Amino acid sequence: MDWFNNFIHRKLSKRRMEKNYTGVPQPHLPWWEELNDKVNRSRLVGIILLLILWAFCSTIMIIPKLRPQLHSLQLHHKTAKTVYAKLDFDYRDNRKTDELKKAAADKIPEYFKISTQRNEEIIKNVNGILLLLSARAGNIEDNKSAVAEFSGHKFVADIPEQSLRDFERRLADKEWRENFDKVFKATLNKGIRPLVSATVENSPGIRLIDDFGRETLTRSDDNIPVPKVAAAQIVGAVLKSEPETADREIWRNVLQNILEIAIGNEGNLTPQVAYREKLQKKATASVKPVTVEIKKNYPIILRGESVSPRHIDIVEAHDLAYNQQAQESGSYRQMIYHLFRCFLLILLMGLYLCYIHPEVVKSNRKIMICTIIAIAGILTNYGALVVFHMAGEIWTISPLLTNEALPLALCSILLTVIIGLRVALYLGFFVSAMTTMVVDNNFDLLLSGMIVCCVSSMAVRNSNNYRAFFVRSLFSVTISVAVIGCCMDFVANEMPMEALAIMWLVAFMNGLLTAVMAMVLLFALEMGFNVNTNMSLLMCDYNHPLLVELRKKAPGTFHHSLTVSTLVEAAAKAIKYNPIPGRVAALFHDIGKISKPEYFAENIPAENKHDELRPHMSTMVIMNHVKAGMLMAAKYKLPDIVRKAIEQHHGTDMVYYFYRKAIDGNKERNAVEEQEFRYPGPLPSEKSVVLVCLADACEAACRSIQKPTAAKIEQMVNDIFQRRIRDGQLDEAEITVGELSLVRDSLTRELISIHHARMAYPKTEGNFENKPFMETKKTAASEPGTISKDGQTRS
Repeated sequence: MDWFNNFIHRKLSKRRMEKNYTGVPQPHLPWWEELNDKVNRSRLVGIILLLILWAFCSTIMIIPKLRPQLHSLQLHHKTAKTVYAKLDFDYRDNRKTDELKKAAADKIPEYFKISTQRNEEIIKNVNGILLLLSARAGNIEDNKSAVAEFSGHKFVADIPEQSLRDFERRLADKEWRENFDKVFKATLNKGIRPLVSATVENSPGIRLIDDFGRETLTRSDDNIPVPKVAAAQIVGAVLKSEPETADREIWRNVLQNILEIAIGNEGNLTPQVAYREKLQKKATASVKPVTVEIKKNYPIILRGESVSPRHIDIVEAHDLAYNQQAQESGSYRQMIYHLFRCFLLILLMGLYLCYIHPEVVKSNRKIMICTIIAIAGILTNYGALVVFHMAGEIWTISPLLTNEALPLALCSILLTVIIGLRVALYLGFFVSAMTTMVVDNNFDLLLSGMIVCCVSSMAVRNSNNYRAFFVRSLFSVTISVAVIGCCMDFVANEMPMEALAIMWLVAFMNGLLTAVMAMVLLFALEMGFNVNTNMSLLMCDYNHPLLVELRKKAPGTFHHSLTVSTLVEAAAKAIKYNPIPGRVAALFHDIGKISKPEYFAENIPAENKHDELRPHMSTMVIMNHVKAGMLMAAKYKLPDIVRKAIEQHHGTDMVYYFYRKAIDGNKERNAVEEQEFRYPGPLPSEKSVVLVCLADACEAACRSIQKPTAAKIEQMVNDIFQRRIRDGQLDEAEITVGELSLVRDSLTRELISIHHARMAYPKTEGNFENKPFMETKKTAASEPGTISKDGQTRS
């Protein structure tokens, strides 16, 4: 039955520990505090928060790209804002295209076909005139009027008789007549173009085609004569061998007039208009449209500029290309692609935090803070992007300065002072990557965001007040953004010098917006989530109501807390860690002792109240200061790091003094349960709480050393560190062995300086030092109404 008795004993001991020594149930934390703690440790809540972040990031990437773009410009009206190209697109220049088509059509030569019918008519006319002239030469008197009437030309009747005889003689010459027919037909075969033809005059050349569609080489207008020139060429060739005489010139004129009359003004070429139009259509169809490549951020039309047809064409082409791209990005394939990209980024972020910063993953509160800050950072960047584009259209600011206008450092600045530098840098890179994907995958923007996040996070890392935080945020963002803009955008985009001043102005506005938003969000997070920052922690100074009450009710504990705070600050500096959280947490770690200060060693008066209590009751009174401290911290809404220090600074350590006392007073040692003398925990995890835990134990232990020396203090600190490690109190501590070594050396050094031996002051002969006090006492006793040494009032 021993196991049953032990079971009953453990249950009773547990019930006794739930009550204080008076038997009154201990006060518990409010239900909302317990619920908050459960929610903070739930894995499901953390997963839901990451899913919310995933849904938001996917939405912010998909929805803005689905919005159509439409500009309405009125011809010959002045624009109210500048229109910039939001993407690279090709604009078809119809005016230049039409010019090229017209030039291609004009290059097609005029096509003619030698008309057989016209040749026959011309030959018939020539033969008829020659026949009439021969008839007149044979019977001049009888046929003069008939010839004139038949020919219809006065010059036939007015030809001199001598010329007619010469003409008759030449016609009788068979060789001359054959030569004449040969030259005449050769001229007809080469072609005689019409006298008046606008198309011929403006054409680049002339080509002849035969009945089989075969083309000759292109010839100029001079190579295909008009009727008058053709007649002159025939006459010149026929009379070439004849000597220059007066009769020859008369005959030349007569023969040329005869040929001009026979040929007429039409020539023998028939224009092939349909054939030429067919070739012109083919030539114009082969002309490629003139496309002008418009680059992204190019100003299509400036504010106040008059709208021309070209502007309207370019804007319509831009809107068409933008809407097509938006339609493509709105397809289900693109949506799945965006969802997958966001999922990968958030998965990588979760893995990074899980393996590099497990303390963040274990706290849903920190995950929620990271999620809220990431969402706020992405929304702020998107809002700044929209506002900057609107302002740029109104004041003609180039969109090339977009990288300088986005507050990419907001997320990293906030997380640096709330959680830590490494988490801030990674979340800053995450927000920069998301913003880059929203702004068309601009790698320069991602690189700029990474650099600005690093610089600004390092600048605000050690801010100890809100003014320093604001100023460092403003100047770090402004200078880094401006320098990066000068090195990257200004040089790469070949901006004019006038844009340099605008760039610095935009960088300053970026820094101002980042600093203001950081301050607003920081205040909101501090009030809504009770986050820990150096600024909020430093507001918990010695004038805090709890510390004032602690100083009045438990001065020994207050002095102990001050000493522990000094030790923690020195140890944090030794391992190059932020000393402010540990220093503030050390000041409040024992505030639970306010409820019963007389039961603790540093406050125990001459009469020790533990002498009247059993060891179990004393243990419960001692351990109760942790829960009492948590209640006070919840009441006064102390920072989270302070609450952790109050709850974890003893871990599951044992109240060893009363445990030994219980064993010594109980003959059956097995009846003493070790668990009854251990704090409920949990074990310290955060580095600041670990430092408070170690410094608290070392300071309390060294205070108990009689005649402390450097060797004794060093040995005591070593023993405490070894016992804590051996007892598993540092199993969950986020601290390395090397850092523990530095902390041990720092605590040893500080405790030796606190408890160093002092020189004994030599006593002087006589009691001179008390003489002023004696004189004051005598004066006070001689005054009326005072109390004398024997306790009687004197008048």
